[in-house]
Amino acid sequence: MKKKLITAFCVVLLLCCFPISTGAYNMDDVQVGSTTRKMITYVPSNLPAGRPLIISMHGSSQDPTYQKDHSMLEEVADTAKFAVVYPAGINNNWDLSGNSDINFILAIIDNMVSRYKIDRNRVYLSGFSMGGMMTYYAATKIADKIAAFAPIS
Repeated sequence: MKKKLITAFCVVLLLCCFPISTGAYNMDDVQVGSTTRKMITYVPSNLPAGRPLIISMHGSSQDPTYQKDHSMLEEVADTAKFAVVYPAGINNNWDLSGNSDINFILAIIDNMVSRYKIDRNRVYLSGFSMGGMMTYYAATKIADKIAAFAPIS
């Protein structure tokens, strides 16, 4: 009996310390012109229509999984009911002078609106390191498409 009680206590403790996300991760393709790009999406279960989207961009030589694992937005997304996308840069970098990644961001928005009925007026862009620089760059190009920009580091 004592062993079962200790085991149950440990399980409860782990669940409290390491909450389990209730949504789903997917590695998705996004068509950008003639190029197929990748992104990880996280969408809470039963996400209602008209909810926000956060696009979180990785740093140079990092990848979407690294960004997902370090930003840990899922628990907040579950409670606040918003979707998160972690896009993949080409060769793990971002185009800070052309339009290839600007077009990618716009395609992500269209994709998420189509699939999950995301509110176009509540799309937020953030990024770490070079992803932060891409966030600044996007602010100069598509400020009318993004509600707020949050570069990090």
